[in-house]
Amino acid sequence: MAHARRKFFDLTTQAKSQIASEALEAVGEQYGIEREAAELDIDARQRLRDVKARPLLERLHAWLLARRTQVPNRSDIARAISRRSSTGTGPLRT
Repeated sequence: MAHARRKFFDLTTQAKSQIASEALEAVGEQYGIEREAAELDIDARQRLRDVKARPLLERLHAWLLARRTQVPNRSDIARAISRRSSTGTGPLRT
């Protein structure tokens, strides 16, 4: 997630990309869930991720795939989206 986040961050500072800004907000929400999970035992952490993180990541994945069709191939934002949507196993990894 950190690698994809960095690409979106770079795009918000360089190109003022609205898509990148919105993606960063979602990533920030994910990081907040992980901060909350850090203080829990392993079972509670997994339940929290199942309840909060997984749905957030699935929405982010669907949103990114939809945005990918709206940007030119080979553009920086297309590469950032492709990087994020191709990582992990299954739709998105928690």
